[in-house]
Amino acid sequence: MISKRSTKLTRGVATALTALLLLAGCGTSDKEKPLQTRSKDDAAKQVETYFRDLAVLVTGNPEAPSKKFGLGPAPCEGRNGEAAKDDRFYVLGTYSLRLSSEQHKAALDKLREDWRNKHYEITEDLHQVKDGTWSITVRNPADGFNINADEPNDENIGFMITSPCYLPNSS
Repeated sequence: MISKRSTKLTRGVATALTALLLLAGCGTSDKEKPLQTRSKDDAAKQVETYFRDLAVLVTGNPEAPSKKFGLGPAPCEGRNGEAAKDDRFYVLGTYSLRLSSEQHKAALDKLREDWRNKHYEITEDLHQVKDGTWSITVRNPADGFNINADEPNDENIGFMITSPCYLPNSS
C-alpha cells in the first residue's frame, strides 16, 4: 500500500519537475542569445551553492538537516523534445530541508520575500496545490537559474534548482 506521504512526495516532485523543465534555461525568453560555456562541475557547484544559501536563509543554520536526492547534468531539449546536437546541457539538483509542517508556510513566505527583494522573476507565485500544500517557482534573471520550493511531506521543504542551458567548455 502506498502511503499518503509517498503519494504527496511523488506528486510534488512531478509537478515541480514539470514546471522547472519548462522553465529551464533553454526554455526562457533568451533563446536568441548565444549560450554561455561552462563546465558541468561548475554549474553543479552553483546549484549546490543556491541550496546551501536557501537552507541558511530558511533555518539560520548552515548545518540544517537536509538531503540531496540528485544532482547532475541533463541534455537540453528543443521545443519538440528533440535533444540538442551540440552537447548543450543544464544541471538539476533536488533537495529536501527538514522543517516541521508548522514552519512550512512561514518559510515559503520568507523565501518569497527574499526573492522579491532580489528582483527574481516569480514564474509561479506562492499558491496551494490541490492537496493543500504550498509551492512557488522563481527565476533569477541575473544568471537564469530556476528554483522551485514546495512541501513534499510534513517533515520537509523540497527544492528543485536548475541551471540554464550551457555549452560545455572545450578542453
